Amino acid sequence: FFFDSPHPMSLLQTRAPSYSVVPIADPAPAPSSRGLVQCSVALNALFAFTTGALAVALWQQQQSAQALQLQAQAVTAGPLGATPHAPATSGRGRPQRSTAQSSAAAPVDVETAPVFGALTSEGPAAATVAAAGVSAPHLTWGGLLLVGAVAAFFNRTKPRPVALATASGSVPAAPAVPILPVRLLRVMGHAAAIVVTLVWTLSTALIGKIGRLVLNVLDGITGSGKDLERPVPHAPRFTTAPIYKADGKLQEELDAEAMFKASGYPLAPETLCAKAKALLAKEFKAGVEEYLSDDFQFVAPVVGPLPREEFLKAIRGFDVKKGFPDLVNNYWGFHVDPMEPNRVWFFTRASGTHTGEFNFGRPIPPTGKEVHTPPQALSLLFDESGKAYTLTVGYSMDRRIGNTGGLGGLFGFLYAIGSPLPFPECKPWSPSVESEMFARIPKIGALLKGSA
Repeated sequence: FFFDSPHPMSLLQTRAPSYSVVPIADPAPAPSSRGLVQCSVALNALFAFTTGALAVALWQQQQSAQALQLQAQAVTAGPLGATPHAPATSGRGRPQRSTAQSSAAAPVDVETAPVFGALTSEGPAAATVAAAGVSAPHLTWGGLLLVGAVAAFFNRTKPRPVALATASGSVPAAPAVPILPVRLLRVMGHAAAIVVTLVWTLSTALIGKIGRLVLNVLDGITGSGKDLERPVPHAPRFTTAPIYKADGKLQEELDAEAMFKASGYPLAPETLCAKAKALLAKEFKAGVEEYLSDDFQFVAPVVGPLPREEFLKAIRGFDVKKGFPDLVNNYWGFHVDPMEPNRVWFFTRASGTHTGEFNFGRPIPPTGKEVHTPPQALSLLFDESGKAYTLTVGYSMDRRIGNTGGLGGLFGFLYAIGSPLPFPECKPWSPSVESEMFARIPKIGALLKGSA
């Protein structure tokens, strides 16, 4: 931010839906102007610190010289104030007046005397400061910080250049000339971020490997690792080689009808789609077992594969419709995959309102929040007898849509109502620091070439 280096992943920022209305906010200052202001603040603060340091150093030198002079006069004077030595002479040979004579001759200002007494070692303020344990270096650095903060504040509150309105249009004000080129500052920002990222990722990777090794040793010794083992996902059972349409309208478009005829799967696409709809209508309640094979698996982006009994126990443990009484899944697009003829693909775009108690590990009281999920791809795979042996859910197709942060399945519902699970898989996607580091490298090259 200080070097005004744009976020390296800014090119991956997505557009808002075309037919949505977004709030209109005041335009932010241009990145280059912000960089100039930050550079100016830093330079002014540095100048203020330097000036304050010189002023305090000169004041301390003057006070030290006066203290040495007073100490020397006290040593040369006798205990009764007699001076056995010859009086000191000035450069012109005239005798110099003693300190007592000088003090007596000089007029004393009653109003300023306490102030000058506080600055020397003779005033009551000096005694108070000494009693508090505050030394000259403390006063020096405190003064520097105060001067620098004041200078930075006044520089920050200065009005920025604005555009001048004329009859022919607005004429932008000329920006201030930076001390260092803005491109160089951005290069420095990217380079510094890359170094920090390397140190960060290497250290966290080392700590992660050590932690994973300790966990593996513990699981191996105690046998607890067996409780985390999942069944092996089913491999594709029926596949068909691609057959392309010969009409020439679109290259590499599959000829689904020809591929269904060439496949060895016994059930027709219409039959499979009907079975998929009948299974979903059961909502996995009592009686759904007759639609599922014994080796049924539930597979989601994070959860699974779960065997049939474990999946049914889990989904019946929390009633989604109880927490979201108006939930609608909005199914559409049922079709059979021509390259996997026993697989039915379909889509959902669910929405609902959290007006009931949602039991997910713990009771979540109603929040009244609406949930709109992004479009999600789901699929059911059937064996030769027409029973489903795999259900895949929760694969988000466009994370920009909805208010679940791009999350699908129940993780999206939990995030939308403000109760996400506390691990990264249940939170919206964000670019890693490693990906940002690699995105910064071409930015540096473009800045050095002057094309950015």
